[in-house]
Amino acid sequence: MTTENERRPLTTRAKVAAAAGVLASLALLGYATKPQWQPWWFAETVCGGHLSAADLDALLPAERLQPGEEASGPDEVSCRLNTEDDHFVLNIHASTDPDDVREELESYFSIPFVDSLPFPKGIPGFEADSQLAILQECPDLPRDDQGRKRRMLTRAMGSWPDRPTGAALRTAVAMANASSAELGCGAATLPMPEKPAPADPAGVPPRQATGALCGWLADAPALPRNRYGRPWKAAARTGRTAPITSCRLTSDGEKSVTVEFGGWYGDWTDELFHTLTVSSVDLPDGGPRSTEPVMSEHLGRATARCSGESANYWVYASFSDPEQHLPARRLRELLVAFAEDQAERHGCTDLELPGRTIHPAR
Repeated sequence: MTTENERRPLTTRAKVAAAAGVLASLALLGYATKPQWQPWWFAETVCGGHLSAADLDALLPAERLQPGEEASGPDEVSCRLNTEDDHFVLNIHASTDPDDVREELESYFSIPFVDSLPFPKGIPGFEADSQLAILQECPDLPRDDQGRKRRMLTRAMGSWPDRPTGAALRTAVAMANASSAELGCGAATLPMPEKPAPADPAGVPPRQATGALCGWLADAPALPRNRYGRPWKAAARTGRTAPITSCRLTSDGEKSVTVEFGGWYGDWTDELFHTLTVSSVDLPDGGPRSTEPVMSEHLGRATARCSGESANYWVYASFSDPEQHLPARRLRELLVAFAEDQAERHGCTDLELPGRTIHPAR
């Protein structure tokens, strides 16, 4: 016969088991209903599991979200996160299709000017139309039917503030790295940025710029002293071999002075430079065409051929009176030095420089 004392331990164990069962059921119910708006769940289930939960936590709004339609094919990868009414809060797309890449790039620019470069040097990216874009060459993909290099363009759109955060940059880079492998691009793995590059990077005296993109200034013709400002400073805004390069020469003071130098690589840049030349330089009848190198009071252009494609180099001075700061003939000398340095770094040939005639600005 079983006594009452012998029955009590069994009753206690039964209660514990029942309680555990209830807790497990609640946990399963919570798992089934809650994770759809948690960053860790999205990090594991969307965009191939390549995104960081911590970065998504910093990027996503505190509301219920849902995965959007994803695409994965031989030349594109895309994924997105939407609100419940199907408005995206994160939209990422990577493509190696030559026509798609060219169309996207041409849509970003009316003229070849990039105002915002939030990615640190070493990451070939820029911001355009509130999108983060990364442009990489694909060494493992054959050239297209027109003999052009294959490139991969990764773009990311989201609800980040005016100035993209480090989390936004890392999300774009993570997808670029994953897409390069998935699409067979073969681009070098990009480092994860900790934070955006300075919006207005501090410069160094030109003679101290050796080794960076602006290093050519160390051997360029001496700069005249700025009449209204302090000594000149050079700031490399991109790496030396990026597909869009940028070097800025500045002098702060009573009147700020800025001179921009840029190198743009690929046939897709030709139309941009045609538009820039037509809109900025008063070309005479019978003079240089809008497709050729030219020099005006504020703007100069040189061209080259790099791996069978176009390269365009430019200098632009923002001040109103060039004679007070850098006369056009000096701007031309600096453009020549910049273009020669860039052409050598990129292995370009057929470098064509603007003539000595200074054309009026339009």
